[in-house]
Amino acid sequence: MKVSQPMRLGPLPPARARLRLLCVPLGMLLMYGELQDASAAPTTTSSTATPEVAKLHAEAGRTYYQAGKYTEALESFKRALDIAPTAALTFNIARCHERLSDWKHAIEWYERYVALETNARDRAEALDKIELLKRQLGPDASTPEGRYEARLQAGRAAYSKGDYETAIEEFKAAFDAVAKSAALYNVAKCYEKMGRYEEGIDYFQQYLELDPNAPDRPDVENTIKRLKKSIMERYQELTVNSNPPGAEIYLDDRNQGLQGQTNFRFKVTPGPHTLFLDLNGYEPIKREFVMPDDKPLALDFEMKELQNVGYATINVDKEGARIFVDGAIVGLSPFRQKKALSAGPHQVTVELAGYERWNEIIIVTKDGTNAVDVRLEKYSAPVSDETLSAWGRNLMLIGIVGGALGVAGPFAYQKLVIKKDLYGDLASRTPGEIYRGPDSKNLRDNSELNTLKKIQTWSIVGGAVFAAGGLTFYCIKWFRPEPTPPVSADALHRDRNDTAWVRLTGLTLAPTADGAGLGLTGSF
Repeated sequence: MKVSQPMRLGPLPPARARLRLLCVPLGMLLMYGELQDASAAPTTTSSTATPEVAKLHAEAGRTYYQAGKYTEALESFKRALDIAPTAALTFNIARCHERLSDWKHAIEWYERYVALETNARDRAEALDKIELLKRQLGPDASTPEGRYEARLQAGRAAYSKGDYETAIEEFKAAFDAVAKSAALYNVAKCYEKMGRYEEGIDYFQQYLELDPNAPDRPDVENTIKRLKKSIMERYQELTVNSNPPGAEIYLDDRNQGLQGQTNFRFKVTPGPHTLFLDLNGYEPIKREFVMPDDKPLALDFEMKELQNVGYATINVDKEGARIFVDGAIVGLSPFRQKKALSAGPHQVTVELAGYERWNEIIIVTKDGTNAVDVRLEKYSAPVSDETLSAWGRNLMLIGIVGGALGVAGPFAYQKLVIKKDLYGDLASRTPGEIYRGPDSKNLRDNSELNTLKKIQTWSIVGGAVFAAGGLTFYCIKWFRPEPTPPVSADALHRDRNDTAWVRLTGLTLAPTADGAGLGLTGSF
């Protein structure tokens, strides 16, 4: 699909030279950035304010216009028009709407100007401007292309006013009407202006995906790099300390967000987060916090020892399997640690890509050690619902169609080939009388007719068996338990080559009985 180029935000390009209203006679216009002199005599007087006040508003409007503040200029010109209406003020209001890319209202105000202006040449120039803006406005809004143009222009107008939220809504609505890359580009620019760089990067990337040959691709890629750098510069340092140290730190995701071990410092994006601490033999900690965007943050925790404690050893016959206790990951196999748990029931789950998920409830006793031996079985994918449906459908079709043909075939053979009466006519016509054929044989003993009867009988039986078999496949599909899904390799933090990876996140220094221990921390 060929995609249009991005419609850059900002003022509209100048109109064709022949349409510039600079050509209006100087007796009519006093040019201030393509504006008309609004100090001419008013056509009517609509308020008790003096013409001098109207003149002040008109002067303020021209000053704003020259400074590029078209919204303020528009308000000033309208105040002047309320006091002392003139054709020139109507023209200036139309110019402001045009500069704001609000072409619909610009057309309306140019049409008012044409109705008021008496000079034929000025009216002709304004009519040309109206025709040009109508072409800019695009096709009728009842068509997808028309809706796209209308929403895109409304978004550009909101962008010019600094109303980026509204602009985003309009640009997204334009993209919903017609999937053009220009709308995605403009959404990204709005997010960039609002400082929401993550969303801006997302839409810039969507823009490049939709239009991979965009002429501004290098500029957009440089913008993405710049925004990513800005995001990194906004990260603040979080320090997590615990007593005793060595607790595993998880950020936001209890099962996958391993950052390191206390005491530890790392970078965090500003905003709300959830922190988890896990130390064997101590109660797990969950803490919600808000990371500031202008300063670092330090969090200190006092770990509480578990009371009424027992232990569990978990031995898995395969390496690299993830081990969960009560839904939280505790490590990978081989797991040589004695896991301290509160006395009572606990659920142990073991997952490894390509193997059945293993689940079991264990009962931990106080001061006791519960040994858990796990043997993983290769995962055998169950028959899919699509396969069951296909078998059921095909068998039922064979049974129904084959049975019907088996019953109808002998009838057709009798009537069309051997041209004899159907079975019902072979009965005795009168008591004791036997119906005989041309060869004087009893037709009831005709072996050919008996064979046809058997064909029909077995066709009915066989068709019923096939149809019942097809229905059985459907019943298996409808009433069987939900098949166990496979363990996803992606869920186990493995790359496309299905090899485990480890990301180092820092150093850990923890006191030990002999002094101190130094180690690497990371996530896997």
